[in-house]
Amino acid sequence: MWVRVLRTRHRELAGCEVVDQRIVIGQPIASIASGYGNSGHTVLATHGGFVELLVRLNDNVSVGQRVAIQRNTFGEVVAEYTSDVAGEVTARRSDATAEPFCW
Repeated sequence: MWVRVLRTRHRELAGCEVVDQRIVIGQPIASIASGYGNSGHTVLATHGGFVELLVRLNDNVSVGQRVAIQRNTFGEVVAEYTSDVAGEVTARRSDATAEPFCW
């Protein structure tokens, strides 16, 4: 029963691009091409609004490449986000709204 629940949930998450569609529940991880890194970088919202993501999971990005555009409720662009590092996209939000990040 749990395998059926996991497979259903995995399909839902893969459809939203939260997890990689190539991963199959019960499949040995060695059969999936994977990579590793020595660091990570997070792009944080500076304004509130609706975010349009311009990259997908596993896309390669370069320094300065636009990765997202943020608009307010009137459709005006309030922020554009770029990558500060070159690498591969390993995670992305599934929610279109964002609030500024404050420490």
